[in-house]
Amino acid sequence: MRNYYLVLYLLLATTFGFLLRLDSFAQVVPDVTGLFAPEWFKEMEKARITAEKGNFVPAEDFLNNRLPKIVKNGENPKYITPYPGFPNSLSGELASLAECYLHYGKFDQAESLFKQAIALAPGKRSYECGLADFYAKQKRYEEAESILKQAMKVAKDEQYRHYKDQLIDLYLQQTKYEQTETLIKEGSESEKKTTISHDHDMISQLSDRDLLRLAKCYDEQGKYSQAEALYLHSLKNLEEGKSPSRNHASLQDQINKLPTGLQHRYEFIGNFYLKHKKFAQAKDYFERARSIKQDHPNPVYLKHSYYALSCLADVAAAEGDPVKAESLYKEALEDYSTLPFPLPSDEEIITRKHYADLLKRTNKLSEAKIMETSANDCQEQLIKSRQSYDKWTEDHVRLIYWE
Repeated sequence: MRNYYLVLYLLLATTFGFLLRLDSFAQVVPDVTGLFAPEWFKEMEKARITAEKGNFVPAEDFLNNRLPKIVKNGENPKYITPYPGFPNSLSGELASLAECYLHYGKFDQAESLFKQAIALAPGKRSYECGLADFYAKQKRYEEAESILKQAMKVAKDEQYRHYKDQLIDLYLQQTKYEQTETLIKEGSESEKKTTISHDHDMISQLSDRDLLRLAKCYDEQGKYSQAEALYLHSLKNLEEGKSPSRNHASLQDQINKLPTGLQHRYEFIGNFYLKHKKFAQAKDYFERARSIKQDHPNPVYLKHSYYALSCLADVAAAEGDPVKAESLYKEALEDYSTLPFPLPSDEEIITRKHYADLLKRTNKLSEAKIMETSANDCQEQLIKSRQSYDKWTEDHVRLIYWE
């Protein structure tokens, strides 16, 4: 038995040493990409890296001179990348390069690259969604809708659901409420002919995300009672475990400001009632969100608990009690300062902005200016940190695995 542990120890030590040597080799030798990918990939990666920094000369050279030969000679095999989430084909690389052009406002080139990526990989959902999203950002809504509707005609099940979700979001973006409602109530791809007709059936059959989006659709049309019923039903499903509690929202959920976890849902419904001046109900749900910290001492839950406190300050301000509101804002900011996070959170920034607005309304202009400046500084710090982190992650992965 003792020899067994000795052998295991030596094996682990040897493996760890090899990984260290490989990491050092990847950092010293700037080009080990050939171990993982074809030759054209190295050229394109260098073009993409420079394009990310705003230099498109290598990219243009690759696209105009090298790409036609690659396609003509059939040098487009898929390969396995050593890191999940990175492109593993020429079409994937073209789509990634399209994002670079889009970022720098080179819209014609971005559109062309998205179309080339789709031509190389017809039916690839992420590329079609990417092109539709590109059109939506350009406010070319008809073209975006056309792509998604065409894709939905041939898509099956999960893919159909993805296209449908994006089309719903596109309708919401254009405030096309009738189309939004119709599409949400439509069944899955295999149930297209069984559109849900009765409200009771609809509520029971819709997914959590669709309940929230339909509620938002009703709320924006001023249909308060219908929106309230859907929000409360979604909350009941979440409390009873009928809907998954997603602690991290997807990007599109963040754009639509859809709540995910239970604590976030309480805050969301509280703000719904606050918006409609239902102060008693708003207080109730903010208190529920705040109380969750007792069972969950995790800092993330504490952060939302402090945000719920600042929401109670919002209620006090709306009710015309600035003294109580100011006291609650101060308490919330003091609580935020105790969190073990190196950076301010979005919730803290919102609290600072709302507090600054209150100070302005009570003619405490110098204090308001200080609070407003601190909110802007926190926001700038958070944005820079996120950009630096994303860049560091990509550079670190590329340094170890690809270059």
